[in-house]
Amino acid sequence: MNAISAITSLFGMIMSLFGMGTATYSQVNSTRAMMAAQQQAQVQTYRCPPSSQGQLRPMPDGSYQFVCVQQGAQP
Repeated sequence: MNAISAITSLFGMIMSLFGMGTATYSQVNSTRAMMAAQQQAQVQTYRCPPSSQGQLRPMPDGSYQFVCVQQGAQP
């Protein structure tokens, strides 16, 4: 009976290690995907005509919108 208990215990340990390895692999993949998504921020260059000035305006969703504003006449 001790041999059956030892085999059952060994099988349980192997299955436990397999489950921990699978969970670790899944966690690493999801962390990599999250980091890749954060690194994909794009940088764009905007230029306004010489008679205007660029301004960033905050949007309700937390982002910003770049707009060109016509400069007034200097007194």
